[in-house]
Amino acid sequence: TLEVEFLPVISPTEEEKREPHKFARRVQVQVAAAMGVPMTEHTVEDVQLELAAVKAKLPAEVGVLGFSALKEVFSVDAKHIKQQMLVFRELDRSGSGKI
Repeated sequence: TLEVEFLPVISPTEEEKREPHKFARRVQVQVAAAMGVPMTEHTVEDVQLELAAVKAKLPAEVGVLGFSALKEVFSVDAKHIKQQMLVFRELDRSGSGKI
């Protein structure tokens, strides 16, 4: 069974037109509230990192890092994190996802 709920139309303010990420954030908050679920900061890169972890024979949760925060704090890209994941794999002799 598929349930569809139509939400009220949300229009951007003048400020949100100049800064679209603010509009996107407001829409995300309203959609999450309507669904009754928490909002997360996960991105497409987070999914890619999770898949890279599985491909590297690591537990999937090793790839769940919160890419946006890592990128902002450490100025790294997904490619660099994937390379470091391979270093981690070498250190994780048991394959448990912990060292």
